[in-house]
Amino acid sequence: MVVLSTEGVVTNSNAIDMVWLWGAKAFPFSASREKELWKQENRILHLLIDGIDPLFTKLVEEGKHFCIYGSVNISWIKEFNDKLKKIKSAGIQLEAIYVGYRNQSKDVGNILDISIEENSSISLSTTKMKLFWLRLESINNSVGRLEQTAQCSSSLQQVLRLLDACETSNDWMIIGKGSPSDVIILKRRKVQECLNLLPELDENVVKLGLFGAIRCAMGSPLPVKSCYDDEIIPSEEGLTEETVFCSRCKRPVEKFVVYQCNVTESAEQ
Repeated sequence: MVVLSTEGVVTNSNAIDMVWLWGAKAFPFSASREKELWKQENRILHLLIDGIDPLFTKLVEEGKHFCIYGSVNISWIKEFNDKLKKIKSAGIQLEAIYVGYRNQSKDVGNILDISIEENSSISLSTTKMKLFWLRLESINNSVGRLEQTAQCSSSLQQVLRLLDACETSNDWMIIGKGSPSDVIILKRRKVQECLNLLPELDENVVKLGLFGAIRCAMGSPLPVKSCYDDEIIPSEEGLTEETVFCSRCKRPVEKFVVYQCNVTESAEQ
């Protein structure tokens, strides 16, 4: 899909990825608009799953913790589902959705049968799995056109980590919740390490939230540099009793109440 300006100049040699990822919001579909959208993007899960299945949208809107995982290894998936049952038995709410793997073969049908039989993961149809991987491919293509990705936003850095996990590992998992940009991306043995720890973290989950409990248990290193990042969120989103973590440095943040005047009309008559 080639995009031309009103003067007939090519402004984007291939805008189909922009259409797939952002729809009409990407207008006028120029390369400069693509860079602008990536600077603004802070909803990783939404970007990843939008338009694939109403179930995804429902989980995001309800603010539930869920994980998306992929693997070609049937024994690994069986072990994953066994650990997921233990996690749910411990009272930790975590929905899991299997999305297959790149270049799917007939084996994916056997894996789906296992998930349905064990009733621990949510199963997508093979068509919707292909849509997921096509969307991931569009993200990869779009990011590949950007320059200086090392200086990009923290959200885009998370996207790069996800792409790396999917490209370099057959076994990976991403955990997210609702619309915040914060996600946890794990691959290979780190997935099993996380799943082994979760059933023992029920008290910490109540205190720190699922993300905080996982990061503390797995000993995720915190940045040494000072961080003064802030984020203003609507009052209804700030009512959560969970510990909130900074999207940039991942440390626990302090909560403050901010009263903001939004009057736009002049007070003088």
